[in-house]
Amino acid sequence: MQTLEEFEAHVSTWTLKFDRLRDRMAERARLPLMRLVYENYWQNRGEAPNLEQFADVFWKACQEANVADYLERGVRARCKRALPSLVRETHLALLLESAFEGQAQVVSSVELDTQKKTDFLIESLSCPVAIRLHTYTNTRRAHEFAAMEKKTPLAREDSDLLVSDYRLTINRESGRVLPNDFWVYSAEQVQEVVDYLKECEHSYRCEQNQEEE
Repeated sequence: MQTLEEFEAHVSTWTLKFDRLRDRMAERARLPLMRLVYENYWQNRGEAPNLEQFADVFWKACQEANVADYLERGVRARCKRALPSLVRETHLALLLESAFEGQAQVVSSVELDTQKKTDFLIESLSCPVAIRLHTYTNTRRAHEFAAMEKKTPLAREDSDLLVSDYRLTINRESGRVLPNDFWVYSAEQVQEVVDYLKECEHSYRCEQNQEEE
């Protein structure tokens, strides 16, 4: 598996050329789960696929799922547009794992995304608090979420875990730009999350002290 430095160097070599085609039928078609195809590639090969590689491997998955051949061009264009977000999440996972080493467990999975609608679950190793981290790129949908509260108060879940939601959006200005103009999350944005977990841990300890008095 690539290190953070190797991952950035690899992504920096890509030529970012996207197809302008937007096929309505391809956009609405029932397709295999893109993130699952991407994660399988990442886990099996230890590096992220570039645009053409992802289009090839995803279309192969579509053929195995009996997606109509006439949708191929539209599907390939669609999955190329989706790839940057998937790659940014992998990059962010590498950043978070490094930043939280020894402090928290960082979980990111297809199941977490599809079933819990959460990109990352960051669980403190020192007390029963966790952050559900939601990430969004600079799109209309992201702006809708950005209009919501950036963070929510700690709330007890079904278990004894206290959980807070935290939203992290990215655009060219807020992120870090690689040499090929691909932008990724910055160390400053990751520090926001680190600081917020510390804030949650502090709130928990204050609550515990009050209960003991």
